[in-house]
Amino acid sequence: MVTAADIVRLDASAVRASVQVVSRTGPADLARSTPCAGWTLADLLAHMTAQHHGFAAAAAGDGADLVRWQTGAPAADPVGEYVTAAAGVVAAFGAPGVLDREFALPEISPQLRFPAEQAIGFHLVDYVVCTGGTSHGRSACATTWSPHCSPRPCRSPARSPMGRTGGGPGHRSHRG
Repeated sequence: MVTAADIVRLDASAVRASVQVVSRTGPADLARSTPCAGWTLADLLAHMTAQHHGFAAAAAGDGADLVRWQTGAPAADPVGEYVTAAAGVVAAFGAPGVLDREFALPEISPQLRFPAEQAIGFHLVDYVVCTGGTSHGRSACATTWSPHCSPRPCRSPARSPMGRTGGGPGHRSHRG
């Protein structure tokens, strides 16, 4: 049986793997198209960074504000910002007592609160489960042509735990 601690550990592993891939990119890579229709690698990194900030805020009890989940102006160093945000969400999910909390995830529901295990599972799904044909991690891999990526495409796209891809109001919908 998978425990809440296992989900935290698996999420941290997936996020760290994405950092390894993203850290190999250079400025010229940021303009590359991703498997997410209409998105460049810079767009994907901005989205992934915002999601890390939002989930870290939710873990700290401050996730209800949609501003925490939105991308800002283009970053001067999107890779560095992503690496920092990734470390922040891993630390937030590993904080003492976090698994006893409920998370506000306004992109999914502005009213509901989710048990930490489920909320962290949503984050994990974004990095390892194919939604709309690919995951955030696979999209970054495919865009950078990393030799560490699985060459196999997703064969049976999964839906998010809420039964859909994308989120609620304010969520920038994508297929990647």
